[in-house]
Amino acid sequence: MNLQERLDRLERFGEEIQREAAERTSGSTNRILALREDFNEECIATARAICLDPHIRINHEVFAAMQGALETLRSRMVSHQMRWNADRIEQNPGAYFAASQSVQDLLRDFVTNSRVFLRD
Repeated sequence: MNLQERLDRLERFGEEIQREAAERTSGSTNRILALREDFNEECIATARAICLDPHIRINHEVFAAMQGALETLRSRMVSHQMRWNADRIEQNPGAYFAASQSVQDLLRDFVTNSRVFLRD
């Protein structure tokens, strides 16, 4: 899978997490936890794709910016996940949805900026 496809997958995982958090159907918490694991795995795959993309790899500033932004996103997501375990999500789903917005904003920024780098 190329970098563009990885970015698309990250974006879809973020959208699915938001949808589950907003809809709050039976099983939403378990689905959110599974999606967060998939998201983390996709972040690792995206980091590899950044390293393998010839357009990004030759531009050291862009490479460093993308790696740094992805690491910031992953760190924020891990911190968010530690604060919001299954019990806490179940107890206050509205607060979980609100708390997840800053991670989603960071994800959107990362994906948007990365797509710009790929176009240039």
